[in-house]
Amino acid sequence: VAAQAPGCLDPCKPAACTAVGSAIGAYMRRRNVDDVKQAVCANPAPFHCLLQEQNVGRCRPIFEKAKQFGMPLPESSWELNSQCGHGATESAMSAVAMLSPPAHAEGADAEGANAVVMVEAMDACSAGFVGLVAAQAPGC
Repeated sequence: VAAQAPGCLDPCKPAACTAVGSAIGAYMRRRNVDDVKQAVCANPAPFHCLLQEQNVGRCRPIFEKAKQFGMPLPESSWELNSQCGHGATESAMSAVAMLSPPAHAEGADAEGANAVVMVEAMDACSAGFVGLVAAQAPGC
């Protein structure tokens, strides 16, 4: 997947890595599209991040590949909300804003929090299915 869409997950790390890993894991368990939808809808904020205008172009090859496997992914926040039965785009966009790292950090507490986020990002992005995918395209 990462080889198909270099840089797709980068703007939305670490949450996107965990969410994409959950969706891939859901598919791998039973090869059931409904399981994937359930995994995506259980945690839609990272997918809304990937679907933001500045990010969606990098991820388009993944959408196309998923269609080839019979799993059409939503290609807009509106489609994602519709798929998941959410009518409130504002709440989804608020969740996306919470995924964004702070513009600047102050003090030791902020440094510690940033270190935890970096470790979580490394774990979520380098372990499991997402780690296997990332290994296909180092630096992605």
